[in-house]
Amino acid sequence: MLNAKERLTRLVELAANPSADARDRMIGELTAFLADWPDDLPQSMRATLEKLLARKEREAEAGNLDERSLVSVARTRNAGDWAIEFAGFIGVDIGLAQKILREPTGQALAIACKAAYLSRTAFSALAVLAARDDMPATDDMYERLANYENVSRSEAISTLENWRLQRAA
Repeated sequence: MLNAKERLTRLVELAANPSADARDRMIGELTAFLADWPDDLPQSMRATLEKLLARKEREAEAGNLDERSLVSVARTRNAGDWAIEFAGFIGVDIGLAQKILREPTGQALAIACKAAYLSRTAFSALAVLAARDDMPATDDMYERLANYENVSRSEAISTLENWRLQRAA
């Protein structure tokens, strides 16, 4: 059996791997590690690892969301706090999802939503929710919402695939 240092090293290796398989293994190993917490490790470290476990569990659950559930999650969380679920829904990493949600024109969000076959209604809800902290002027919000019609589905799919490939490289 691995000692605490070796187990932590293993968790760091799994965290560095962006694959869903590594994430799922990390959830299992982290759950086991927390259940058998070594007495010589500080409780502050435990709290950090519990937060990491909760985040990884959210990531795993995000891939199972449907359109309605994604909008519901976005409604119940602060603007930046639903990037995990959005990332799982559109199949990108969390960093890219955060950039898409923060992009001020709404064009990236329109591309991602159209490529993921989200409805116009869902896009509109997500665009408003993503912008709620910025409180854009009404005309600016209408411009953001118009982006959905300004991009074709084939363009959106191609663009999202390029973003995925660039992030993977």
